[in-house]
Amino acid sequence: MGAPFPHANPSRAPIVARPHQPDARSLYSRQALREMRAYLRLRMLELREADLDRVRAVIERRLSVDDLLEPGETPTGPSR
Repeated sequence: MGAPFPHANPSRAPIVARPHQPDARSLYSRQALREMRAYLRLRMLELREADLDRVRAVIERRLSVDDLLEPGETPTGPSR
């Protein structure tokens, strides 16, 4: 019979995945630019929502106005 694992070949080196190196054309393609624009739009919406949560916390007196003006995390608690 053969080896216990017929798919394993001890004489062959294991295949190692290498990071993909995109070329300049694919990096600046229309599709790549569209995807980046969509990502940035979503990120801006997330940041805007986080700021609105901080303002809501000030209105609900869970956060002081001074804390609102400093960068930081939104306090945890019920929102909306």
